[in-house]
Amino acid sequence: MNRKGHLIVAAVGNDGRRTAAVPASYAGVVGVTGVTVERRALPEAAQGPQVMFAAPGAELAVARPGGGYVVARGTSFAAPLVAACWPKACASLTTPRLWPLSRA
Repeated sequence: MNRKGHLIVAAVGNDGRRTAAVPASYAGVVGVTGVTVERRALPEAAQGPQVMFAAPGAELAVARPGGGYVVARGTSFAAPLVAACWPKACASLTTPRLWPLSRA
C-alpha cells in the first residue's frame, strides 16, 4: 500500500522477461500474472519475486471496440480480477495488509 493507504495492482507484463514491467516491479505494488485454464502460468508472462497473485489470463472474452467480444489472453486481463477481489478478501481481516507470497 502507498502512504495514503491505496493499493496498486498491476500486471507483470507479457514479454517473458525475468523482471516485471513497471509499475508491477515497484515496491508496494501487487504484481499479478495470468494463468491458463489448466492453472499453469502463461509462458509469455514475466516471472520473478514481483509476482504476488495469479488469476485467469487466457481464453477470456473481452469487449471489442465497436461491439461484440473477442477471445484474448495476457496479464493485463488477470490484474483487474485480482483488484476486484481484493476488497472482499480483506473484509474478513481486522487489519488489512499485504503478506508476501510464500515461496516454500
